[in-house]
Amino acid sequence: MIHSLQIEGYRSLLDISLKLAPLTVVQGANGVGKSNLYKALKLFAALADGTFPQSMAEEGGTPSCFWAGPVPGPKRPKTVKLFLGSASFDWNVVFGLVPTTPGDPTMFRTDPDMKKESMHSKLGSHSRAEWSGDISHNESILSHIRDAVSYPALALAREDILSWRFYDGFRNDVESPLRQGSPRAWSPVLATDGANLAATLQTIRESSFPYRLDEVINMAFPNHSLGIVGGDSKLHIEWSLPELNRPLKASELSDGTLRFLALCAALLGPKAPACLVLNEPENSLNPSLFPALAQLIRYANEASQVIVITHSEELAELLVDEQDATLHSLVLDNGATRLREDLGTRKVWRFD
Repeated sequence: MIHSLQIEGYRSLLDISLKLAPLTVVQGANGVGKSNLYKALKLFAALADGTFPQSMAEEGGTPSCFWAGPVPGPKRPKTVKLFLGSASFDWNVVFGLVPTTPGDPTMFRTDPDMKKESMHSKLGSHSRAEWSGDISHNESILSHIRDAVSYPALALAREDILSWRFYDGFRNDVESPLRQGSPRAWSPVLATDGANLAATLQTIRESSFPYRLDEVINMAFPNHSLGIVGGDSKLHIEWSLPELNRPLKASELSDGTLRFLALCAALLGPKAPACLVLNEPENSLNPSLFPALAQLIRYANEASQVIVITHSEELAELLVDEQDATLHSLVLDNGATRLREDLGTRKVWRFD
């Protein structure tokens, strides 16, 4: 389980430290930097799976990721520092710009350059400076681990992080993958874009806790029912309402209903990750669905650490009151994303 997170110099996150619990809710208004926190968490996953350069390129390149607000000192930060503390390891990463070398031109100046990296656990410690393998300047040593016998600490950390899952909304337009049939294949994990939605819902029904899906659907939509049909190589959703003479197809469902079904698939899937991160899961949902959403999160939290990033005070309060979630409220202070409890302090020291 992740117990602490520290980010310095990344977008609006000038210097922020979070203590994380089995269920953590991060709440804040629009524009305070919640999405930057979500992106920072995804950076750890990209470092582990070897897609870090591509992830930074999608964000506009390394220079666009640096802190751009006012700074107390004479120099603006040109590096990003990431720290992740878990029950089994501590991981430090520092990255910045590719050094300019006369006579050595490159088209990849906006790539990240790994300045420092170290990992410590009970199984051993490793630093980038000691690493003898053939590793690129823009990749983590973690992404190169294949020998679990020689590097057990790194291998276990990589396996843990690679299991993390992130869900940041789903398309609702007419061409959305959620509205299409999904391949008829056992699907214990919902794809990030929801392309295997029908198959994942059917997999849940054929797994250990099939009743949970119908229970939560009945909480959200009393007297409605979900059906999965497959007359071809694909599976399709059928949604029945008592006042209609025929079931509705996925292409006919409202945005909120379709999104709720996607959240059911994401949170009830039988293959649980070590950590599940939801970014604004309440989007498109009527607040009347929040109790059912909270129940979904409760079920997911039985097997996974869950981090919920939301702008909804109502959802945050529900999770705190009913599930004893740890709540962090974000605010914007002079351009920097900070914890509300840290306002008015020059420096916050925390001791475990």
